[in-house]
Amino acid sequence: MKVITTRVPDGRAEELESIAKQHGVGLSEHARNVLLESLERDEPRVDVNLSSQAPVPEQLTTVERHTLATLHRILARLVPEEDLDEEQREEVKWALGRDGVQREQLRKAKIIENGWVGEYPHVFNEVITELPRRDSGLVLDILDMFRFVGASLDRLSNDDRERMSETAIRALQFSGFDANDSYEGALLAYAQDLISRGKWSMLRNHFSADADGGNSHYPTVDTYRRMLAVFTPIWQERLRASSYGPDAFNLTRDELNQVAAGRVHPDHRK
Repeated sequence: MKVITTRVPDGRAEELESIAKQHGVGLSEHARNVLLESLERDEPRVDVNLSSQAPVPEQLTTVERHTLATLHRILARLVPEEDLDEEQREEVKWALGRDGVQREQLRKAKIIENGWVGEYPHVFNEVITELPRRDSGLVLDILDMFRFVGASLDRLSNDDRERMSETAIRALQFSGFDANDSYEGALLAYAQDLISRGKWSMLRNHFSADADGGNSHYPTVDTYRRMLAVFTPIWQERLRASSYGPDAFNLTRDELNQVAAGRVHPDHRK
Protein backbone atom coordinates (compact mmCIF):
# COMPACT_ATOMS: atom_id res chain seq x y z
CA MET A 1 0.00 0.00 0.00
CA LYS A 2 1.22 3.49 -0.84
CA VAL A 3 2.03 5.84 2.03
CA ILE A 4 0.87 9.47 1.67
CA THR A 5 2.34 12.18 3.90
CA THR A 6 0.75 15.59 4.32
CA ARG A 7 1.20 18.73 6.40
CA VAL A 8 -1.45 20.80 8.18
CA PRO A 9 -1.27 24.39 9.44
CA ASP A 10 -0.10 25.03 12.99
CA GLY A 11 -2.87 24.71 15.53
CA ARG A 12 -5.14 22.56 13.34
CA ALA A 13 -3.65 19.17 14.23
CA GLU A 14 -5.34 19.10 17.66
CA GLU A 15 -8.68 19.98 16.08
CA LEU A 16 -8.29 17.14 13.56
CA GLU A 17 -7.35 14.71 16.32
CA SER A 18 -10.44 15.73 18.29
CA ILE A 19 -12.67 15.10 15.26
CA ALA A 20 -11.03 11.70 14.74
CA LYS A 21 -11.65 10.78 18.40
CA GLN A 22 -15.31 11.67 18.00
CA HIS A 23 -15.45 9.03 15.25
CA GLY A 24 -13.67 6.55 17.51
CA VAL A 25 -10.57 6.25 15.32
CA GLY A 26 -7.02 7.57 15.20
CA LEU A 27 -6.00 10.57 13.14
CA SER A 28 -4.31 8.47 10.42
CA GLU A 29 -7.33 6.20 9.99
CA HIS A 30 -9.68 9.19 9.91
CA ALA A 31 -7.56 10.88 7.21
CA ARG A 32 -7.52 7.66 5.16
CA ASN A 33 -11.32 7.32 5.43
CA VAL A 34 -11.87 10.90 4.29
CA LEU A 35 -9.56 10.43 1.29
CA LEU A 36 -11.25 7.19 0.25
CA GLU A 37 -14.71 8.78 0.59
CA SER A 38 -13.60 11.55 -1.77
CA LEU A 39 -12.87 8.89 -4.41
CA GLU A 40 -16.38 7.53 -4.07
CA ARG A 41 -17.87 11.00 -4.54
CA ASP A 42 -15.92 11.50 -7.76
CA GLU A 43 -16.79 8.12 -9.30
CA PRO A 44 -19.24 8.45 -12.24
CA ARG A 45 -22.56 6.82 -11.46
CA VAL A 46 -23.28 4.21 -14.09
CA ASP A 47 -26.22 2.46 -12.46
CA VAL A 48 -28.69 5.07 -11.28
CA ASN A 49 -31.51 4.03 -8.98
CA LEU A 50 -34.24 6.53 -9.77
CA SER A 51 -36.27 5.45 -6.74
CA SER A 52 -33.57 6.47 -4.27
CA GLN A 53 -33.02 9.81 -2.57
CA ALA A 54 -31.09 12.26 -4.75
CA PRO A 55 -27.69 13.30 -3.38
CA VAL A 56 -28.02 16.00 -0.74
CA PRO A 57 -25.72 18.96 -1.46
CA GLU A 58 -22.96 19.56 1.05
CA GLN A 59 -22.86 23.26 0.24
CA LEU A 60 -24.87 25.95 -1.55
CA THR A 61 -23.80 29.37 -2.78
CA THR A 62 -25.24 32.47 -1.14
CA VAL A 63 -27.33 33.15 -4.25
CA GLU A 64 -28.68 29.57 -4.30
CA ARG A 65 -29.57 29.74 -0.62
CA HIS A 66 -31.28 33.11 -1.00
CA THR A 67 -33.23 31.92 -4.05
CA LEU A 68 -34.40 28.68 -2.44
CA ALA A 69 -35.29 30.43 0.82
CA THR A 70 -37.35 32.99 -1.10
CA LEU A 71 -39.20 30.26 -2.99
CA HIS A 72 -40.01 28.45 0.24
CA ARG A 73 -41.25 31.66 1.83
CA ILE A 74 -43.52 32.19 -1.21
CA LEU A 75 -44.79 28.61 -0.87
CA ALA A 76 -45.46 29.23 2.82
CA ARG A 77 -48.03 31.84 1.78
CA LEU A 78 -49.63 29.53 -0.80
CA VAL A 79 -50.06 26.25 1.07
CA PRO A 80 -53.15 25.79 3.28
CA GLU A 81 -52.90 26.90 6.89
CA GLU A 82 -52.13 24.25 9.49
CA ASP A 83 -54.00 23.63 12.71
CA LEU A 84 -51.52 25.36 15.01
CA ASP A 85 -51.58 26.26 18.67
CA GLU A 86 -51.14 29.86 19.80
CA GLU A 87 -47.36 29.64 20.18
CA GLN A 88 -46.94 28.07 16.74
CA ARG A 89 -49.19 30.71 15.12
CA GLU A 90 -47.08 33.47 16.64
CA GLU A 91 -43.92 31.77 15.33
CA VAL A 92 -45.35 31.58 11.78
CA LYS A 93 -46.62 35.17 11.98
CA TRP A 94 -43.18 36.40 13.03
CA ALA A 95 -41.41 34.38 10.30
CA LEU A 96 -43.68 35.67 7.54
CA GLY A 97 -43.37 39.18 8.92
CA ARG A 98 -39.67 39.11 8.06
CA ASP A 99 -40.62 39.53 4.40
CA GLY A 100 -41.34 43.19 5.11
CA VAL A 101 -43.52 45.46 3.02
CA GLN A 102 -44.05 45.48 -0.74
CA ARG A 103 -41.93 48.58 -1.20
CA GLU A 104 -38.96 46.90 0.52
CA GLN A 105 -39.14 43.85 -1.73
CA LEU A 106 -39.28 46.01 -4.85
CA ARG A 107 -36.22 47.89 -3.57
CA LYS A 108 -34.28 44.62 -3.33
CA ALA A 109 -35.40 43.65 -6.84
CA LYS A 110 -34.15 46.99 -8.13
CA ILE A 111 -30.74 46.49 -6.49
CA ILE A 112 -30.31 43.09 -8.13
CA GLU A 113 -31.61 44.20 -11.54
CA ASN A 114 -29.23 47.16 -11.61
CA GLY A 115 -26.28 45.18 -10.26
CA TRP A 116 -25.51 47.63 -7.46
CA VAL A 117 -22.92 45.45 -5.75
CA GLY A 118 -22.40 47.94 -2.96
CA GLU A 119 -26.06 47.44 -1.98
CA TYR A 120 -25.91 43.62 -2.07
CA PRO A 121 -25.46 43.34 1.72
CA HIS A 122 -28.96 44.82 1.97
CA VAL A 123 -30.30 41.93 -0.14
CA PHE A 124 -28.35 39.10 1.49
CA ASN A 125 -28.21 40.44 5.05
CA GLU A 126 -30.36 37.62 6.45
CA VAL A 127 -28.33 34.82 4.81
CA ILE A 128 -25.70 33.84 7.37
CA THR A 129 -22.70 31.56 6.98
CA GLU A 130 -23.54 27.89 6.44
CA LEU A 131 -23.20 25.47 9.33
CA PRO A 132 -21.30 22.49 7.85
CA ARG A 133 -22.58 18.95 8.36
CA ARG A 134 -19.62 18.28 10.66
CA ASP A 135 -20.66 21.06 13.02
CA SER A 136 -24.32 20.04 12.88
CA GLY A 137 -23.16 16.56 13.84
CA LEU A 138 -21.19 18.01 16.73
CA VAL A 139 -24.36 19.56 18.13
CA LEU A 140 -26.19 16.22 17.83
CA ASP A 141 -23.31 14.40 19.53
CA ILE A 142 -23.23 16.92 22.39
CA LEU A 143 -26.99 16.75 22.97
CA ASP A 144 -26.90 12.94 22.79
CA MET A 145 -24.06 12.81 25.31
CA PHE A 146 -25.93 14.93 27.85
CA ARG A 147 -29.12 12.97 27.24
CA PHE A 148 -27.48 9.66 28.15
CA VAL A 149 -25.35 11.15 30.90
CA GLY A 150 -28.45 12.75 32.45
CA ALA A 151 -30.44 9.52 32.21
CA SER A 152 -27.56 7.60 33.77
CA LEU A 153 -27.35 10.06 36.65
CA ASP A 154 -31.09 9.73 37.27
CA ARG A 155 -30.83 5.94 37.41
CA LEU A 156 -27.87 5.75 39.78
CA SER A 157 -28.51 4.07 43.09
CA ASN A 158 -28.72 6.36 46.10
CA ASP A 159 -25.42 4.96 47.33
CA ASP A 160 -23.61 5.63 44.04
CA ARG A 161 -25.13 9.11 43.79
CA GLU A 162 -23.96 10.02 47.30
CA ARG A 163 -20.47 8.81 46.46
CA MET A 164 -20.21 11.25 43.57
CA SER A 165 -18.97 14.75 44.34
CA GLU A 166 -21.19 17.76 43.73
CA THR A 167 -18.44 19.08 41.46
CA ALA A 168 -18.69 15.98 39.24
CA ILE A 169 -22.49 16.15 39.14
CA ARG A 170 -22.40 19.83 38.15
CA ALA A 171 -19.80 19.05 35.49
CA LEU A 172 -22.25 16.63 33.88
CA GLN A 173 -24.93 19.32 33.44
CA PHE A 174 -25.45 20.86 30.00
CA SER A 175 -24.49 24.55 30.06
CA GLY A 176 -25.61 25.69 26.59
CA PHE A 177 -23.52 27.53 24.01
CA ASP A 178 -22.01 31.01 23.99
CA ALA A 179 -24.27 33.27 21.93
CA ASN A 180 -21.63 36.01 22.06
CA ASP A 181 -19.27 33.87 19.97
CA SER A 182 -20.08 33.67 16.24
CA TYR A 183 -19.28 29.94 15.98
CA GLU A 184 -20.99 28.85 19.18
CA GLY A 185 -23.88 31.20 18.40
CA ALA A 186 -24.48 29.25 15.17
CA LEU A 187 -24.43 25.99 17.13
CA LEU A 188 -26.89 27.47 19.64
CA ALA A 189 -29.31 28.55 16.90
CA TYR A 190 -29.29 25.01 15.46
CA ALA A 191 -29.77 23.44 18.90
CA GLN A 192 -32.64 25.83 19.67
CA ASP A 193 -34.36 24.81 16.44
CA LEU A 194 -33.96 21.11 17.28
CA ILE A 195 -35.44 21.66 20.75
CA SER A 196 -38.32 23.72 19.35
CA ARG A 197 -39.24 20.78 17.10
CA GLY A 198 -39.51 18.42 20.05
CA LYS A 199 -36.08 16.81 19.78
CA TRP A 200 -34.12 16.05 22.98
CA SER A 201 -37.14 17.07 25.05
CA MET A 202 -35.34 16.00 28.24
CA LEU A 203 -32.99 18.98 27.72
CA ARG A 204 -35.75 21.48 26.94
CA ASN A 205 -35.45 23.23 30.31
CA HIS A 206 -31.86 24.17 29.41
CA PHE A 207 -33.25 26.26 26.52
CA SER A 208 -36.07 27.93 28.43
CA ALA A 209 -36.38 31.64 29.10
CA ASP A 210 -35.11 31.03 32.64
CA ALA A 211 -31.94 29.51 31.13
CA ASP A 212 -31.62 32.46 28.72
CA GLY A 213 -32.49 30.28 25.75
CA GLY A 214 -29.43 28.10 26.17
CA ASN A 215 -26.96 30.99 26.14
CA SER A 216 -24.07 30.02 28.41
CA HIS A 217 -22.43 33.47 28.17
CA TYR A 218 -19.04 31.75 28.12
CA PRO A 219 -17.30 29.34 25.70
CA THR A 220 -18.31 25.72 26.15
CA VAL A 221 -17.48 23.83 22.94
CA ASP A 222 -13.87 23.01 23.84
CA THR A 223 -15.12 21.62 27.14
CA TYR A 224 -17.75 19.50 25.38
CA ARG A 225 -15.14 18.18 22.94
CA ARG A 226 -12.99 16.95 25.83
CA MET A 227 -16.00 15.28 27.42
CA LEU A 228 -16.94 13.67 24.10
CA ALA A 229 -13.41 12.31 23.76
CA VAL A 230 -14.07 10.34 26.98
CA PHE A 231 -17.76 9.57 26.41
CA THR A 232 -17.55 8.32 22.81
CA PRO A 233 -15.34 5.23 23.42
CA ILE A 234 -17.54 4.26 26.38
CA TRP A 235 -20.67 4.64 24.28
CA GLN A 236 -19.23 2.71 21.34
CA GLU A 237 -18.34 -0.14 23.67
CA ARG A 238 -21.97 -0.20 24.78
CA LEU A 239 -23.07 -0.47 21.14
CA ARG A 240 -20.55 -3.24 20.41
CA ALA A 241 -21.83 -5.23 23.39
CA SER A 242 -25.18 -5.56 21.56
CA SER A 243 -27.04 -5.75 24.84
CA TYR A 244 -30.39 -4.00 24.82
CA GLY A 245 -31.68 -4.51 28.35
CA PRO A 246 -33.25 -1.66 30.37
CA ASP A 247 -29.86 -0.65 31.79
CA ALA A 248 -27.74 -1.46 28.74
CA PHE A 249 -26.96 2.17 27.95
CA ASN A 250 -26.61 3.52 31.47
CA LEU A 251 -23.14 4.68 32.44
CA THR A 252 -21.73 3.50 35.74
CA ARG A 253 -20.63 5.85 38.50
CA ASP A 254 -16.98 5.37 37.51
CA GLU A 255 -17.75 6.10 33.85
CA LEU A 256 -19.72 9.21 34.77
CA ASN A 257 -16.80 10.41 36.86
CA GLN A 258 -14.49 9.86 33.88
CA VAL A 259 -16.72 11.96 31.61
CA ALA A 260 -16.97 14.67 34.30
CA ALA A 261 -13.19 14.72 34.65
CA GLY A 262 -12.91 15.34 30.91
CA ARG A 263 -14.51 18.72 31.46
CA VAL A 264 -11.36 19.97 33.18
CA HIS A 265 -8.63 21.29 30.89
CA PRO A 266 -5.46 19.13 31.00
CA ASP A 267 -3.42 22.11 32.24
CA HIS A 268 -5.68 22.37 35.30
CA ARG A 269 -5.79 18.72 36.25
CA LYS A 270 -3.96 17.56 39.34
